[in-house]
Amino acid sequence: VINMLNVRYLTAPEPYMLPGLEVVFSGGRGYVLENANVLPKVFFPDSLVSASHPADALHFISRRFDPQAASIVETGQLPPHSTDTLAAFRVTEYNARVIRMEVEKSSPGMAVLSEMYYPVGWKAFVNGQETNIYAVNYLLRGIYLDAGTHEVEFRFEPASHYIGSKISWAANLLLIGLLA
Repeated sequence: VINMLNVRYLTAPEPYMLPGLEVVFSGGRGYVLENANVLPKVFFPDSLVSASHPADALHFISRRFDPQAASIVETGQLPPHSTDTLAAFRVTEYNARVIRMEVEKSSPGMAVLSEMYYPVGWKAFVNGQETNIYAVNYLLRGIYLDAGTHEVEFRFEPASHYIGSKISWAANLLLIGLLA
């Protein structure tokens, strides 16, 4: 799971002997371990498995699994997908509310973003057109992409923020009117 969460370094009270973890610093009361098997911020799984319920996805990832080899998507019907060893990405903007990237795919399939799946407020756009965000591997978000070069954008636009902003503006105008 730490591989798909894009975790490169871990701190620990003792040097855990797990595959792919290497001690890169020790001192004081702890160790810093480097994860050699970390997946990139965006990865392209070789195959997809469908889950009809989040519990099925959780069961799938709780077993020994490799998210690069096979990722589980919470959907009734999987979109067309094929292994794409030539797929590449470049993040162009990354902050708390917007993630923008350029993605190149030689075949259609899923692109998985190592960010928590949070359906309330997040929207995804491919070449300016809104698209579905899928729950992948119980924890992450993914989008389907056709072959080609794409501008991908994730934006956090929850309705509660919009409503709160309007209420704040109205309250400020009322306060200014009362002060005047």
